[in-house]
Amino acid sequence: MESYKYIIIGGGAGSIAAVNEFNKHNVKKEDVLLISEEAVLYNRIYLVDYIFGEVTQSQIVYPKELFLKINVALQTRIVTVQPQKRIVIDSSGKKYKYHKLLIATGAKPVMFVKPLMNNIFVLRTLDDAEKIKSRIYSVKHVTIVGCGAIGLELLDKLNSKCQDKEVVVIEKGSTVLSSSLEPEFGKSIFYNIKNFLSKNCKIEFNSTISNIKEINNKLFVTLTNRKKFFTEMIILVSGIKPVFLSHNGSISTLDTAETTFNNEIDKYCKTMFERIYACGDAVRFKKFYYPNYLNAVNTGTIAAKNMLEEKTELKEYTHTNVLEIFQTVYVLKKYEDNYTKQQLTPKKVLSKYSFYKKYQNLLYYNLPQIQKLFLQK
Repeated sequence: MESYKYIIIGGGAGSIAAVNEFNKHNVKKEDVLLISEEAVLYNRIYLVDYIFGEVTQSQIVYPKELFLKINVALQTRIVTVQPQKRIVIDSSGKKYKYHKLLIATGAKPVMFVKPLMNNIFVLRTLDDAEKIKSRIYSVKHVTIVGCGAIGLELLDKLNSKCQDKEVVVIEKGSTVLSSSLEPEFGKSIFYNIKNFLSKNCKIEFNSTISNIKEINNKLFVTLTNRKKFFTEMIILVSGIKPVFLSHNGSISTLDTAETTFNNEIDKYCKTMFERIYACGDAVRFKKFYYPNYLNAVNTGTIAAKNMLEEKTELKEYTHTNVLEIFQTVYVLKKYEDNYTKQQLTPKKVLSKYSFYKKYQNLLYYNLPQIQKLFLQK
């Protein structure tokens, strides 16, 4: 049985932040193992850009130099964790011994069609993006289910780069970003967005898909508002749910735990299980679940520090999103309680999201104070 001092399960932003922390502390290579289901490790925030040819695969894949000081096992799926024995087991039955474990398993997309029918896609991984990319340029009608951040990114790209296509976005809420913003703010953002939308793009609010039939390689869609239409592909981006340990931690299957919420971390990013830490989209903190890039990096960094006995508290866990859509950057920050006391300015938030290079306008919402600032660059 292979044995490591530190094992990381997952290859997303949280685990990469942890790897960076291990590298800074010059941890011995033989002490660290990162296990990921992916064939390559990449930055998920660029997947929509990759689909539409704005970045290449080599640009979104993390550099090999980042992993020179650790061991990496790719295309390996961990299915069971045995906290009492400090063992993880992959799908082939191979066992790995750990001293401390970091769960960075992320989340899976919410799917109302199981299994997926032909021409119905999800967007969560690079493999998902490849499948969408191979199909999207050959169709004339695209349906997007979900008008959150990813749905809006897809709509923006299709609206600007594929104007010959008809696009329908289906959203169960009354406006955009309905699952993360109060309606008044979502409506304000939609008011700005609709000025850019072509006549071939439309959003069906307050509606979901009630039925899908496959007819001659097309999908006949019926909505709950009784509208019906043919589409050539559907992209599901209506939300995610975390993948984590089940309450029965002695023998836990991560894949079957995706609907549970036994993923609470404390201020040291430690879970209820001894020697097990967690970060990223797999966790919630103080009963809040905010899956975003900033929280993934913060929790991954803090978890690694505490695994290395560098006692450090999680100082920030907020509902922060930065969206670059329709020639505008939206910085959306929401405080649910008094835990996060630091008031971030728009420029400070943007500095943490250095991948946003250009923008025309910056809309900053600090809820619930209801402040709106427009800054020109």
